[in-house]
Amino acid sequence: MRTPDKPAIIFGDETLSYGELAWRICRVASGVDAKSAQRVAVSLPNHPALLEIFFGATLAGAVFVLFEPKWPRETLAAVLQSHAPQLFFGD
Repeated sequence: MRTPDKPAIIFGDETLSYGELAWRICRVASGVDAKSAQRVAVSLPNHPALLEIFFGATLAGAVFVLFEPKWPRETLAAVLQSHAPQLFFGD
């Protein structure tokens, strides 16, 4: 990495450098690998953590399934049933 200290993400008052972002992505990937998860469900508000989880899951070879908890119950059930995630990130 050529510029690990340069800002990669600025979100409100939070700034993540490329090095910090890479570290967080690798941490997520390790967790996904440790669980042998092939599908990861994510329900988080708009936040840099979405990028960490997306890239971490992708790095680990998992599928990233994003859903909105405000969806109708039937829609949520159908999405979760059809994708059968082994790991969940959310509030």
